[in-house]
Amino acid sequence: MDYLWVLSNASALFLLWLFVAAGSHKLLSSQRGYYEVVFTAYGIESPFAAKHLPIVVGLVEVMVGMALVIPALRGWGSVAALSILFFYFLLVGVQLLRGKADMDCGCAGPDGETKISAHLLVRNLVLMALAVLCLLSIGDAGVMPWVMSVLTALVLILVYLSCGQLIATAQKIKQLEG
Repeated sequence: MDYLWVLSNASALFLLWLFVAAGSHKLLSSQRGYYEVVFTAYGIESPFAAKHLPIVVGLVEVMVGMALVIPALRGWGSVAALSILFFYFLLVGVQLLRGKADMDCGCAGPDGETKISAHLLVRNLVLMALAVLCLLSIGDAGVMPWVMSVLTALVLILVYLSCGQLIATAQKIKQLEG
C-alpha cells in the first residue's frame, strides 16, 4: 500500500471537512453578526465590506474544500487552500504583533471561544503542510487505501477538534488565573 497516497488523500478529505465547515459557519444567517464583528476586529473598516465579505469568504472556502476532492481540480484546490491558510496565518500574526491577543480568532464560529495566539500560528503551519501533501498525485489504488484514507482523515479531524478544545481550555484557565 502506498502510504504517501493514503496521507495525501486523507489530507484532502480532512481539509474538505475543515473548509466546508468553516465556510458554512460564515454562510449561516444566524452567525453573520458575529462574523461582521470579527472581520471588523481584523481591520475591515467599511461596514458594507464587514457585512458582506464573510459571505464571499464562506463561499470561497466551501469551493476550495470541494476542489480538493475533485481530481481535475485538486492541484488548484491545494494551492488555494495553502494560500488561504497562509493569509489567515498572516492575519493572526499581524494582530498578535499589534498586541490584540484578546480578540476572537473567528476560527470555529461564536461557539469556538478561541482567542488569537501563537498556538494558532503553529496550527496553521500544520494545516499548510497538509495542503502541500494534497499536491501529491492521486490515482486509483483500490478499496483498502481509500478505507485507510477515510480512517486517517477521521483521526485528523478528531486530533484537530481536540487541539482546538485544548487551546480554548488553556486560554480560559489562563484568564481565570490572571
